[in-house]
Amino acid sequence: MCTSISKHLEVENDRLYFDGMDLLRIAEDYKTPVFIFSESKIRENARLVSNVFKQEYGDCYIHYALKANSILSILRILKSEQLRCEVSSGGELYKALKAGFKPEDIVFNGPGKTLEELKYAVEVGIDCINVDSLYELDLLANLAEKLKTRVGVSIRITPEVPAPSIKTGLSKTKFGVEMNQVVKMIRHALEKRNLSIKGIHTHIGSQVTDIASWSQASMVVVRLVNQVYEDLGLELDHINMGGGLPEDYTETIIEKDRDVPSYLWGSIDVSEIAKAVSKNFKELEYNTKLYIEPGRKIVADACLLLTKVVNFKERSFGETWLIVDAGFNILPSMRILGWYYPVINVSRINERHESPFRIGGPLCDGEDVYHDVEGEELGNPRLPRYRHLPMNSQPGDVLAVLHTGAYGPEVTMNFNGMLRPAYLMILQNGVVKVIRRRETLKDLVSYEEV
Repeated sequence: MCTSISKHLEVENDRLYFDGMDLLRIAEDYKTPVFIFSESKIRENARLVSNVFKQEYGDCYIHYALKANSILSILRILKSEQLRCEVSSGGELYKALKAGFKPEDIVFNGPGKTLEELKYAVEVGIDCINVDSLYELDLLANLAEKLKTRVGVSIRITPEVPAPSIKTGLSKTKFGVEMNQVVKMIRHALEKRNLSIKGIHTHIGSQVTDIASWSQASMVVVRLVNQVYEDLGLELDHINMGGGLPEDYTETIIEKDRDVPSYLWGSIDVSEIAKAVSKNFKELEYNTKLYIEPGRKIVADACLLLTKVVNFKERSFGETWLIVDAGFNILPSMRILGWYYPVINVSRINERHESPFRIGGPLCDGEDVYHDVEGEELGNPRLPRYRHLPMNSQPGDVLAVLHTGAYGPEVTMNFNGMLRPAYLMILQNGVVKVIRRRETLKDLVSYEEV
């Protein structure tokens, strides 16, 4: 008998399969911790986002945000799906080009671009640089003049629109140009003969689950673009609404406790966002392109992490702990952002997930725990203290941590001398391929000199 947890996760004969692959077998063959991606799911997500936005607003271009996950194999899949990309550093630009993206399909974002990074971007001829300040604009203009070339720029703004979770669209953050400075800055830029003013860029946050935030932000940008047209007679090439498309972190929960903060529900559909943005774009005084920069939405649920229970303890006051071999060295967003990931006991997949456990990682750090109460201190609602798993969960059991495809290899670390895990890809033909090898002990000292 086969039971479906989601389209890509199924239970058959007491075994959990991901895209047809037996997860216990993978844990045995490749050891834990190990990340496993689904090529099919990555392609499915890319097509969904692209099709929905292009259906609502035809002249739309999807730029995948490399910061979510920049493994070359993933980038090449997304390039084959006709996505463009957004980079936030010279290193990401290098990887994008290495993956085969054309320079004209790349936009460069970020608040702290160095002169060397800007020079690299200008020399390879990327589509657009999203400038973050007047200082950066002048720096880029001087650089373009020295290189005797013309550079496309977009102005990143702070629309003063809050987001439910991670907020980046407010002037109290480090990002962007304040609204009352934008027209003045564009007028200044028009005096620079080596700059081509191509667009307005904004990004209000990550995991934006409030449709009102999307609607408000797009309307703020539309009004600004119309003002620029009326005051300066300038027609922009594009409006870049950034990323923040939400992922539903509760979709595959089979635990008893579903009491997680609302920003993790991903309760609004991509089509709702596309409709809200496109509706406001009808107020533009001329037609322009729409850029969208999804990251998390493309890769988050296309991956899971397998980790093994390595220790067990019962406290006299009633708490039971499971210690696993994957901590915040592998999922640092648990500590930094108080982030939540669904957990399933793969070894006991057909047993009822109803017994409360505390889950901790292997690190010598008191905050290396799964989903504790620290979320409140970070400005987020309280996260579940306990995870509900089968009553007999014990050392040797393999757990699957779901929706872990976003913000993975870029933020893993060697704290406590831990080795970074392997990354696997289940290809569409059913073959499992290593797309990033597990580190060795020699890797720990490969950059050091005595």
